[in-house]
Amino acid sequence: MRRRHLSYLAKVLALAAIYLGAAKLGLSMAFVAEQVTPVWPPTGISIAAILILGYRVWPGIALGAFLANATANEPIGTAIGIAVGNTLEAIVAVWLLKQFADFDRSLSRLRDVLAFLLVTASVSTALCATIGVSGLCLGGVQPWRAFADVWLVWWLGDATGALLVAPTILTWASISISSGWQRRLPEIIALAGALLLVGLTIFAAQLPWVTTDHPLEYAIFPLVIWAALRFGQRGTAAVTLAASAFAIWGTVNGSGPFSRGTIHENLILLQTFLAAVTATALLLGAALAERNRADRRRLIDLGITHILSESASLEEASPKILKSICQGLDWDVGEIWRVDREFQLLRYVEIWNQPDWPVPRFLEVSQQLTFVSGLGLPGRVWMHGEPAWIPDVAMDANFPRASAAARDGLRGALAFPIRLGDEVLGVMEFFSREVQRPDRQLLQVFAGIGSQIGHFVQRKRANEQLRISERNLRLIAENTSDVVIAYDLGRELLYVNPAFEEFTGYTIAELRSRKSIDYLHQDDAPRMLKLMEGLYAGGAFDGEEFRIVTRAGEVKWCLSSWGPLLDSDGTRIGIQGRECDISARKHAEDALREADRRKDEFLAMLAHELRNPLAPIRNAIHVIGQAGANLATLQKPQAIAERQVQHMARLLDDLLDVSRISRGRIELRKEIVDMSTIIKRAVEAVQLLIEEKGHQLTVSLPDGPLIVEADAARMEQVLTNLLNNAAKYTDSRGSIWLTAAHVDDAARLHVRVTDKDSVRHFGLSFSSHLAQVIFPLSVTDVRQGRSGHSGRSAETPRSRARPARHGL
Repeated sequence: MRRRHLSYLAKVLALAAIYLGAAKLGLSMAFVAEQVTPVWPPTGISIAAILILGYRVWPGIALGAFLANATANEPIGTAIGIAVGNTLEAIVAVWLLKQFADFDRSLSRLRDVLAFLLVTASVSTALCATIGVSGLCLGGVQPWRAFADVWLVWWLGDATGALLVAPTILTWASISISSGWQRRLPEIIALAGALLLVGLTIFAAQLPWVTTDHPLEYAIFPLVIWAALRFGQRGTAAVTLAASAFAIWGTVNGSGPFSRGTIHENLILLQTFLAAVTATALLLGAALAERNRADRRRLIDLGITHILSESASLEEASPKILKSICQGLDWDVGEIWRVDREFQLLRYVEIWNQPDWPVPRFLEVSQQLTFVSGLGLPGRVWMHGEPAWIPDVAMDANFPRASAAARDGLRGALAFPIRLGDEVLGVMEFFSREVQRPDRQLLQVFAGIGSQIGHFVQRKRANEQLRISERNLRLIAENTSDVVIAYDLGRELLYVNPAFEEFTGYTIAELRSRKSIDYLHQDDAPRMLKLMEGLYAGGAFDGEEFRIVTRAGEVKWCLSSWGPLLDSDGTRIGIQGRECDISARKHAEDALREADRRKDEFLAMLAHELRNPLAPIRNAIHVIGQAGANLATLQKPQAIAERQVQHMARLLDDLLDVSRISRGRIELRKEIVDMSTIIKRAVEAVQLLIEEKGHQLTVSLPDGPLIVEADAARMEQVLTNLLNNAAKYTDSRGSIWLTAAHVDDAARLHVRVTDKDSVRHFGLSFSSHLAQVIFPLSVTDVRQGRSGHSGRSAETPRSRARPARHGL
C-alpha cells in the first residue's frame, strides 16, 4: 500500500515539474503581458496526462500551474485562480472527450480527431481563458479594457498548445515501437533530415532569400503528408511538433516567413498557421489510418477465406489463420482452443507468435491448462458466445495466466468464438505487448471471422459425411440391377452404374457420346422428353413407365423416378434418377389380361350354350306329362331329354376345366357323323317352341347322307342354337326354311326366315372332312333397307386359313 502511495506521489510531483518547466518555456515568450503568451505547451501536457494516468493526477497539474503563476509576479489569489482554471481546463477536456463512449487516445479515427479538435478549440480552453483573464483583471494585473485582447491570446496559446503537444504525447504513449522499425530506419532518417533541412532553412536560418513576400512556410506540408502516409499519427504528430519548434524558435529570433511585425504579432500568426497545419495533418492521418485499417481488415478477411478454401481441416488452417491475423493486425501472439464436448472443457490446440517475440512461459502454461465455461478469457468467450477484449491482462481479475503473460511482456488481449449458429466450436485469442483499448469495429470483424471459420468446420463435417454416404451409395449402386444415373445442369453425364450396360446393351462410353432420348421407344419419346425438360427446370417425377429399345432391338419396359441432385449445401447441381426393369411384370400383366379376356369370352359362350338344352328338356317333360301318353309316345321325349342332359353334362365339364378356360379352348371330340341325323335331332329339340309360336318349318335334305368329320354334340348345339334363335326372334306364324346341301367340298346349311315384310338369311358352312369353321351369320333386313350381322360368331384354334362363305 505504501509503495502504491509513493508511486502516486512520484507521478504527481513529476507531472508538476514537467508542467512548471513547460509553463516557464511558454511564459518566456509572453512579450505583451508577462502572464499571457501565445505559446502554452502545458495545456497539451495536462490533457494528455489525465487521459493516460486518470483524473487522480490533477494535483500535479494544479501544483505546477500555481508555481508557474506565483513566480510570474502575480498575487497569490490570482495565481490560485489561474491554477484552478488550468486544472479545470484539463479535467473538463478529458470529461468531454470521454462522453464519446469509445474515444481512442491514439487518434487513429476521424471521429476521435474531430472530437479532440472540437473540445480543445472550444469549451475547455475557452473556460480556462475566461477564468485566467478574469483572475488577472480582478487581481489588478491586467486592466478590464484589455480583457478581449488578452483573452484571445490566452485562448490561442492554450488551443495550439493542446493541438501540438497532446497528440504527440498520446500517440507515442499508446503505441509501442513495431518490430519492423529497423527496416524503415533509412526512411525515418530521410524524413528527419528533410524536416531538419526545411526547419532550418525556412524557419530558423536568416537567409536573404527567405522573406515574408513568399509563402515558404507551406514547404512543411509535403513533410506532414509524408509522415501521415508512411508513419501514421505518431509520425504526423512528431513532425508537426518539431516543425512548430523550428518555426517558434526562428520567429522569436526574427527569422523565417512570420517575422513581419512585432514578435507578439508574429507568434500569433505563426500559432494560427501551426494550428491549421496540425488540424489538417491530424485529420489526414486519421483518414489514412482508417483507410489502411479497413484495407488491412479486408485483406485479412480475404486471406482467411483463401486459407480456408485451400485447407482440408481446421487443424491444417489454424496456424495459417493465427499468423495471418497477427501479422496483418499487429498482434504478437495468437492461440486457438477447441471445445471438448465429452468433458465440457476448452483444450489448447495451436499457438503462433512473432519471430522476434518468443513467449516460452506463456506457451508452457497454456499447454498445461484447460478451461471450463466462464474461466479465463477463453472460458468467458465460450460461455457468452461473444468476442471479449481485455485492455491489460495484468489488471483483469479473471485471467489465470496473468503472471506468465507479464513475464513474457504481454498486455492487451482479445478473443472471439468460432461458432456455428448458437454452438461454440472453439475460441481464438490474441495478445499484444502493449495495452490495447477496445475497438468495437475490430470486434465485429473478428465475430465475422469466427462465423466464417465455423461454417468452414460445418462444410468439412458435411463433406466428410457426404463422402461416407457417397461411398456407401456407390457400393449400393454398383451392385444393384437398377440403372442409377445422374447429369449436371449442363446435361453432361456425371455418373451411371454398370447395370446400364446390361440393361440396354450399350456401353457407358456410348452413353456419354449419345443423347439419352436415342434409346427411348418412339411412342414414349415425346412424353419422356417433356418430363426431362421439366426436371432441368427444377421439377421431379416418380413412377413413370416407358419403353426403351436395346442395342439388340428388344423392347423393355422401365419404371422411372427422377429428381434434383443437390450438393452438401442443398444447392441444386443436376438431376438424378433410378430406372427399374419391369418388362417381366408388364409381360405377366399382358398375359393375365389376355387370360381374363379369354375366360370372359369362354364363360359367356358357355352361359349361352347352357340355356339351349333347357328347351328340349322342357318339351320332353311336357310330353311325358301329358295324360294318357303311352310307352311308345314317351320313348322319343325320353331320348331327347337324355341327349340334352348329356349335352349339359358336357358343358358343365367344360366350365369346370379351369385350364381350358385360361386357354380359351373347347375340347372337340371328332367322329364321322351324318349331318342329316344332327339336323333331325336339332329340329326335334326346337319343335315345341316352333309349335308354340305357330311357325311353319320346312326342312330340305339331300337324297343321300351328308357325311362330315365333326363333334356331333357341338354341331347339334350350334344348329339347335341357330334354329332356337330363328324361332324365338321371328314374329308369330312366320316361315322357317332349313336347307342342307353339298357345295364344292363343304356341307352348306342355309336357314331363311320370313315374317311380315322382312326376310333374313343365316348360313353355316362346314368342311366335308373336319367341320372346323363356323362362319358369321349374315342378315338382310328388307323392311329397314339395311344389312348387318346377327347372332354370334365363334372360331376354334387354327381355323383362320379358310375364307368366310355367307349364305344368301
